[in-house]
Amino acid sequence: MEKDTNKLIAEIMRKGGTLLAEPCPKCGGLMVKYKGKTFCPKCDNITSIEQIESAGKDNDIATIQRQIITKIKELLASKESDLFVSKSLLYYTKTLVELKKLSSENNEDSNT
Repeated sequence: MEKDTNKLIAEIMRKGGTLLAEPCPKCGGLMVKYKGKTFCPKCDNITSIEQIESAGKDNDIATIQRQIITKIKELLASKESDLFVSKSLLYYTKTLVELKKLSSENNEDSNT
């Protein structure tokens, strides 16, 4: 298992990742930073670089979707003018539709 983890870390570093000086606070193992994400391959159960890349895309899309839904709820509860609320809701709804399409495309890509 350790040999596989070392191979993964080497692959991540070849693709531009960074080996961090600080050990994992949970297991004391190596921590890696790749595409803005910091993780421990052992504790986070990472077995491939593709897993890191696809998880990052899905998480980013899901985070954005949650933020937009929060904004929609705030707008619906606000006392702003009807025109402002209507335009904002239209914009946020269109954005959610596009994010759903993007999420579907990412899932199709990862299944092929």
